[in-house]
Amino acid sequence: PKLSYEESSDRTKRKKSSDLSALHSSNILAVATCTSLRKEGNERVANLILESISNKSVSKAPVVHPYTEEEALALIINCRFSVDQYKTLRIGAKERGADIYPNYHKILNAKTLCYPENIVITETSAQVQLQSLLDHTVSRLVNVSQLVLDSINPTLLQKAELLLKWGFDGSSGQSLY
Repeated sequence: PKLSYEESSDRTKRKKSSDLSALHSSNILAVATCTSLRKEGNERVANLILESISNKSVSKAPVVHPYTEEEALALIINCRFSVDQYKTLRIGAKERGADIYPNYHKILNAKTLCYPENIVITETSAQVQLQSLLDHTVSRLVNVSQLVLDSINPTLLQKAELLLKWGFDGSSGQSLY
C-alpha cells in the first residue's frame, strides 16, 4: 500500500518531489503550490511565492540600525532626557519591535569613558590636570577618527602634533544676566 505524502519518510518525500520537478517546470509547480496555499487560507504566503518567481522585488523587512552607546548618550544629552524619559522611549521602541536603544547601564559605561583620568570632584569644584585632559582628548579623537587614520600612510603618523587654543576668545569677562 502506498503512503500519503505526509506519512512518507523524508527520503520518499524527496524522491516524490524530484519526480514532480522532472515532469513540470518550476513556474507550473509554483502556481500549483500557490493554488494549494490559497485553498488552505495562506493568501499572503502564496502572494510572496508568486512575487518571487515573477522577478519582482520581494518586499524586505527594513534594516534596523540600533544606536551605539555613544550615539544614545548624545541623544540623551541633546534632548535633555531624564533617565525615566530615556527608559520609557526604549521600552516603547522595544514594544513596537524596534530594539534600537541600548540598555541604560551600557550608556553609563560609555559616559564614564568620557571622563579624563585623575579628575577630582568636590561639592564646590572639579579639577583635572591639564596633561590628563589633553591625553584624554587625543585618545577620544583617535578613537573617533580610527577609520581615517587607518587609511593614512603609517610613516606619516609616527610623529603627530596637536595644536590647541584655550581661552582668549574675547568672551571672558562679559557680564552674565
